[in-house]
Amino acid sequence: MNQWYAKKRHVFVLMTLVGAILMGLVWLAGAPGSVRAQGTLLLNTSYKDATPRKVGAGGTVAYSIILNNDAISTTGDIIVNDPLAPELSYVGFSARVMPEGAGFGFPSGSGVSFEVNPIAPGGTVTLSFQATVATGVLPGDIITNTATISEGGLDFTRFVTVTVEDYPGVQINEPWNNQLLTNRGTFAIKGRAWTGDNPGFPDPPEIIPIVNGGGVNDWYVVQWQEVSSAVQYVLQESTDMYFSTVTDEITVDAPAVSHSFSSQPRGQTYYYRAKTRTLEYESRWSAVQSVTVNPTGLLFQPLDASPVLPSVAPLAAATAPTVEVNIKKVGSSDSWQQATAITADPTGDWWNWTYNWTLPVEDDAQYIIQARAKGIGGGFDGDKIDTITVTIRNGTRYVYFPIIARRSPPIPYGTTLTIDNDDSHGNYQLSWSYTQPTDLFKPTSYIFQEATDANFTNLLFNQTATSPRPYSNKAVGTYYYRVRGRNSYGDGPWSNVQTIVVKPKGFYDNFSNPSSGWPRQVFKVDGRGVLDADYDNGFYRMKILLDTYGSNNKRMGILPAPYSHTDNSYDVEVHHWFVKAVDQTLEPTSGKAGIIFYGGRSGTGYFETPYIVEWNFEGQCSISRYLNYSNVTGHNPYVPVAWLGRDPILRNWGSCPGLQAGYDKLTRARVEMRGGYINVFFNDQYVGTYSASFAGGPHVGLVTGSWERTPVQSRFDEFRVTDR
Repeated sequence: MNQWYAKKRHVFVLMTLVGAILMGLVWLAGAPGSVRAQGTLLLNTSYKDATPRKVGAGGTVAYSIILNNDAISTTGDIIVNDPLAPELSYVGFSARVMPEGAGFGFPSGSGVSFEVNPIAPGGTVTLSFQATVATGVLPGDIITNTATISEGGLDFTRFVTVTVEDYPGVQINEPWNNQLLTNRGTFAIKGRAWTGDNPGFPDPPEIIPIVNGGGVNDWYVVQWQEVSSAVQYVLQESTDMYFSTVTDEITVDAPAVSHSFSSQPRGQTYYYRAKTRTLEYESRWSAVQSVTVNPTGLLFQPLDASPVLPSVAPLAAATAPTVEVNIKKVGSSDSWQQATAITADPTGDWWNWTYNWTLPVEDDAQYIIQARAKGIGGGFDGDKIDTITVTIRNGTRYVYFPIIARRSPPIPYGTTLTIDNDDSHGNYQLSWSYTQPTDLFKPTSYIFQEATDANFTNLLFNQTATSPRPYSNKAVGTYYYRVRGRNSYGDGPWSNVQTIVVKPKGFYDNFSNPSSGWPRQVFKVDGRGVLDADYDNGFYRMKILLDTYGSNNKRMGILPAPYSHTDNSYDVEVHHWFVKAVDQTLEPTSGKAGIIFYGGRSGTGYFETPYIVEWNFEGQCSISRYLNYSNVTGHNPYVPVAWLGRDPILRNWGSCPGLQAGYDKLTRARVEMRGGYINVFFNDQYVGTYSASFAGGPHVGLVTGSWERTPVQSRFDEFRVTDR
């Protein structure tokens, strides 16, 4: 028992003592006030409840009145009257009293009444009945039902409210209306459901039958009925009625309701479907219309509108409705089944549902698909049932009997095309074979095609060729190939299509793997640490360690990349930041970083006279070749002094486009090596083109150094070499 109730019991004890003294006087005076006060306290915690709290028009509500005696005295007889609200009707014989024998209930006027026997201290009696909601109530109406409880000469009331819900809406998105289903197995029917007002899902546009149905004209127009809420329409084109391949998709801005087509291949039949797009939502696809064309000239080519990105809708409500699906053959009876799954849409105030339909095996059979959504109370609105019709054609199977017939004309059969020895970098071979050894009309030659698109509209090669056909050092790109045989009677069918994707050679490191091969150590000169190189939380760190000033501070770290190649045409690029070190008090005047883009390497791996593109803390850059490592006092091949001789100097120190000065400024440096010249870019801004007789080899690496002050710390990322 909680503290509140305990305090109440103390009050009752005190009142009982006082009442014993005053009872006789009250009784003699005939005043009933103490009895009414007693009744107030004895049943004060009684309450009324209803299930469900949301109900649709015509639904049923179960009401209960719980009489609690939390006092220390037994009540007198109790009368409960519940006249019912005007929107409610009592369900006959539904009145119950629990426990049995504690009283009885009976109809009374438009409602129900109960007579209840006295309730002992701590006792509870539950009264219950059912009521039907009128069919004429409106969604959002609140029905308040109040019961009057009489005990000990005192009347008091308890009430509960029930809200009339708007039955949820539902929509079928897949399949579209009048769709032809040719597959077997399971088909996933998909749709949307929502509560309250329609979130704004538009209706699909209705495509008007296309007038050029026989291919009389050399152009045609696809038109559709306007949808009032439309912002755009999406029109899809396919060469098959099932839209297994979409050949074109056009976006048309409203209020336009048409699109013109011209220059279509002769004799081809095209199928069209459309959907409506509002600012937030899209409709399902419309029914399909087709046209057979025979174009002989151009009309015009209209411009396509840019798509409107949908806006973000509020999150879905917490309680999903129950979605049911009815699938029946035309003329059959209903059979409603609950949807397989329903989930809240992450971007909108609705739910997505699916129903897995096991397709029957039939030909040209029409089926009606219906969907409805039930609310919390289990009711639905018959006017909100969505209905579409589909046709199933999946039963036809052909049996071929052996016959003897002569081909006319006896053109070659199909040819099989294969790819051999593809290294993914432009070295491969195409071979084909004719697998009809007994054919009397074998090909006498083969027509071989190479294109950069799957439709073979952009041909690179279209001539007679022989098998095998080798390729070497093919440029980076995607290529498509096919072949067919030819004899004196004509050309056979095209072979299967083979696709080759030629990828660039090269090297890439984002430094997420500390074992990718870059140096990881502190390099020393005369026993003193000069350069700290290591991986650092997804970056590569190079830090000149020496303090502040002194001739020995002027050092460069020149480190090789763990990559070797021989090509003289490539790109090398890196991302770089100057980062303030923990122990750094002064800005690193003339602190610098760089890319080694060319240079010879010794047998131990370090560079000899490398070519370097450099940039410094002040936003300047330089391009040159460094000389004479081994002649420096305190020599370390990986950490020479910063004033090494430079020859040639392709660009001396000065401001460069794209560079920024200071800490934490991103520099995206790229060098395009092209044999006898280079192109240099900083942050995608062109710096210049420089030529030289580059000596050494195509070896690459990274640089960090200082002309004056140390320490200097560089952070590198996204190091990439791409062979061209």
